[in-house]
Amino acid sequence: MRANFFLSLVVIAGAFTLNDATLAESAPDTPKKPVATEYHGVTVEDPYQWLEADDDSQVKAWSDAQNQQTRKNLDSFPDRAAIEKQLQEWVRENFAELFLARLAARNFVRHEIPAAETTAAVGDARVGGRS
Repeated sequence: MRANFFLSLVVIAGAFTLNDATLAESAPDTPKKPVATEYHGVTVEDPYQWLEADDDSQVKAWSDAQNQQTRKNLDSFPDRAAIEKQLQEWVRENFAELFLARLAARNFVRHEIPAAETTAAVGDARVGGRS
């Protein structure tokens, strides 16, 4: 709960820092290339479907331009370096991911601690006490 609150504050602070007009003026153009696809008898037009071809040179160029602009905007945040340092320390000290999955009637847990650079996967007995 505290993690979500903290990250929400960071995002909100960043949103207030940026000027919407500046972002809109500097955002790379995204051309529309309409593609019509039929799904179960219904035709759906998607002008941005071309962006799904991530191995296409045009998509790579568009993505690189977006990434450059995003990096420029993020780097312009006041105190960005201090915020980044604080986030990295918080993640290193507090972040442990637990993933639960039920696979083939077994419970598996993946435990990862980034600072320790280790991951462990543990499977228990079959659900219901049967092995």
